[in-house]
Order: sequence, then structure tokens, then C-alpha cells
Amino acid sequence: MCILLVLILGINRLATFSLSNTKDEMKLMEAHYAAERGARWFYTYCNGGNHWDYTDDIDVETYDNVHIYIKADPKNTNPKHVMSCADLNGVSSRVHIYIREKEDHTLEIVSIKPH
Repeated sequence: MCILLVLILGINRLATFSLSNTKDEMKLMEAHYAAERGARWFYTYCNGGNHWDYTDDIDVETYDNVHIYIKADPKNTNPKHVMSCADLNGVSSRVHIYIREKEDHTLEIVSIKPH
């Protein structure tokens, strides 16, 4: 009986760890999808002929407990590195975006790297 009790308690402990890991993974995936949504929004923003001075973050959306924003890298590189960031209940995710400024100062997407 003692062996059976120890076996049941061990299985219960493993199931609890598995559930906790699954919940954490789901939060991370939700944060990553939110960051990808910010990258799609920024792609549309750039194709619309908009300008950006890179000094302030661009707030894409904030609802419930999710904050999505576009953040510029302070380094002066060409192409310029920006990130679509999403914060979800303390879990954050980023999508890296490289942009180039055209002669008319509009933005052009060079590449998007989701990981």
C-alpha cells in the first residue's frame, strides 16, 4: 500500500508540473502572437508612407493586460533595427524588424525576424 501511495503522489506531482509548464507556454505563445500582431501593424504603418523619429515608442494597442508597442534600437545603423514588443502579465516577447528610410523619409521594411 505504501508503494502505491508513493506512486500516486509522484504521478500527481508530475501532472502538476506539466500543467504549470503548459500554462506558462500558453502565456508565452499568446505574448508572441501579440508581438507578431504588432509587427503586422508596423508593416502596414510603413506601407502607408508614415514617418517616425525613433525617439518615442509607438503604442500599437493596450487592452486588458496586454501592451503592444514598437521600440527603436538607439544605435544608428542602416538598416535600422526596431522591435515589436508585447507584454502579457509579466511575460514579454519580441519580433525584430529591420527598416530602411527612403529618400522621401518614408519607411521600408527590409526584413522581419520572428525569433
